Amino acid sequence: MTRYRDDADDVGKQFHYTPAPRRGDPYAAGRHRESEPAPSNRAGATIGAANLVHDREFARMRARFIDGTSAWTELVDRLNIAHLSSGKPSLAVLAARVRYSKATLSKVLGGKMMPSWKLVELLGEALHVPSEVVVNEWFRLWTAAEMHRAKRWGAIRGTAKVPAPGGRAEPQDTIDTVTGTASSPAAAIEDPDGYTCLRCGSWVVDTTVHTDWHMRMEPAEPEPPAEPITGAAIAEREIRLLRAALGQDDTQA
Repeated sequence: MTRYRDDADDVGKQFHYTPAPRRGDPYAAGRHRESEPAPSNRAGATIGAANLVHDREFARMRARFIDGTSAWTELVDRLNIAHLSSGKPSLAVLAARVRYSKATLSKVLGGKMMPSWKLVELLGEALHVPSEVVVNEWFRLWTAAEMHRAKRWGAIRGTAKVPAPGGRAEPQDTIDTVTGTASSPAAAIEDPDGYTCLRCGSWVVDTTVHTDWHMRMEPAEPEPPAEPITGAAIAEREIRLLRAALGQDDTQA
């Protein structure tokens, strides 16, 4: 039924009702910001996830040319600088934010313990570090330090040969039995059976070992997706990333 205003000034003017946004819908349009993050099925979220994987792969490639020992020292320095820049919250407050023990945080900030990447991400968020700094800089340093640590453990526990294309086993084509990942750029590019881990960006050649490594480093997280991809497409992408890491133009050669 059409209704009209009763005010003297508005007599005869049609009155239209405009429904208000539903209270139960956190994404309803209105003057308030969204109270919850956007659902993962939004196009922007998908593009952001793809960019994150690319950034991690690029950072991993750059990490291959960094000394692992100095990378670990620099990462610890970055964490402590971020801690100071955010007002130096107590370990109790920081532990409550990241849900790790004060003892663990004390060892990590003191350079006595290698943290998982999940903890590094949580520290970046808790200390208000820009996400691009965490992905592009911290991840590169963490990867170099972790690769160095894995190589040390691999030297102690032994390494397994990865046959190169054609069935030949090259001396440099080794995998770390700790992480299940390729230990050299050549092995990562040439091995047709490997794939990029969407969780950490490493080149995986042994899914079982790599999954077990993730579960030890990040016990609270689900298993990383194991999706071997066609070797030709991945090798091309790895070569392109390697050229970018070396500062070479992809159109050359």
